[in-house]
Amino acid sequence: MTKDELELEVKRLEKIVKDQEHLPAAINAKDAEIIHNKQEYERGLANLTLMKDTVYKELKDKCDKLSQDFEEKLDLRIREVNKEHKSALDKLIQEKENIIKTLETRVEQLNECLTMHGDLLKTMESVTNTHLTLNRKFVEGLK
Repeated sequence: MTKDELELEVKRLEKIVKDQEHLPAAINAKDAEIIHNKQEYERGLANLTLMKDTVYKELKDKCDKLSQDFEEKLDLRIREVNKEHKSALDKLIQEKENIIKTLETRVEQLNECLTMHGDLLKTMESVTNTHLTLNRKFVEGLK
């Protein structure tokens, strides 16, 4: 290569270097932008995580409250139904006792009636026997 060719090559290379002088600054700027974007992303991610945790806690608290309210209402309704059933059962037991008392009274009255009827039949039998005896004696006295 000749001196002129070398000088041309040097100028060409100097021009390439001069054209690329801004590259380190551009790389540094891009690095800074990447770091800034990464920091923004991490802050956003932290905020989203915090929001997620907050929303999760709020929803969990609401769910727990609804569950507790439901259980309280269910327990109250169960107590009401049990009270109603106990009341109905007590009423049926009282009615049963009243029916038993009524039946026992009726059985006693029927027993008394049967006893009186039996006594009446015995009395009638005695009267009939007396009449038969008197009739027999009357008939024998007529003979």
